[in-house]
Amino acid sequence: MPAGYGHIRYAASSEMNKSNAALAISTLALVIAAGPWLGERYSAVRSRVLDDPLRPSFGQLELDGGRYGGALIFLHGFCTIVFEGTAMYEDLEHASRGSRPGIWLDLTQEQFEAHESSTPQECGASGIYQAGPGGHMSVFDGELNYLELFTIYARTSDAA
Repeated sequence: MPAGYGHIRYAASSEMNKSNAALAISTLALVIAAGPWLGERYSAVRSRVLDDPLRPSFGQLELDGGRYGGALIFLHGFCTIVFEGTAMYEDLEHASRGSRPGIWLDLTQEQFEAHESSTPQECGASGIYQAGPGGHMSVFDGELNYLELFTIYARTSDAA
């Protein structure tokens, strides 16, 4: 390298270090200033998503499903657990016909095999709700994924 050029490289390096330091300081200041606000939002989201499931009705999901998108919800209804048609419905009539509104249930292989039945069964499930067309061939009104709870309620025989 020709003599006398070392100071130019040092000066450029020094300016870059000052610029990086200023960026780091302003980022740190922003994080400190926004900390309480971010903490509140994190707590609200954590309790909404992780701790206490919301309990919307099928009607609420049909009218305003986007409001619940990404949230942990609990649904109670009637399930049919069949290949490419595993879903929960609001009532026995809809479940028997497989008609809308139906919510696709993303069961594990073990859950599917343990409960497979084309006969509607009363059930409850909690998981992350995804609004809009979903499930097999997107024919369902939404999806319930990452199920934390899936229960088939025991049938009681009618007393004679």
